[in-house]
Amino acid sequence: MNLDEHIQGLKNVDIGAKIDNIIGRIRNHLINTLLNGVMGNFPRDSLDSAASLLFALLIRAHPKEIEVDLNQSLSKDQFLLGDDALKLTIRVLGECASGKKALPHLSTFFSDLWDLYQVDDAGGIAGGNVVKKFERKYSTM
Repeated sequence: MNLDEHIQGLKNVDIGAKIDNIIGRIRNHLINTLLNGVMGNFPRDSLDSAASLLFALLIRAHPKEIEVDLNQSLSKDQFLLGDDALKLTIRVLGECASGKKALPHLSTFFSDLWDLYQVDDAGGIAGGNVVKKFERKYSTM
């Protein structure tokens, strides 16, 4: 390796570190925004894009960073479907982050989660039949 190749390699490391640093600073905000959007705040036609972006963030970050981001983003105050559905959501996102589940699984999960936030009757709240059905579906997948 000559000196020019070595210098270029150092520049690439610096650029990669800078990119990782920038993404690290905005990752928590992005994850929070995406999860809030999936909780009924995004239009349905943006869910696949939101799932793709979140999946990319999940698989590129360190598991400890993702755990912190998810716990900060999914508070009980904003996640209205109950503790069991919250734990399930964190588990599914963790499985995506670890590579156990692929993007199509997350896209379907996002769609189903979004649907739950569209329900106006008592079946859509924590412990309701619709939420329990959602929990059963994803606890076996």
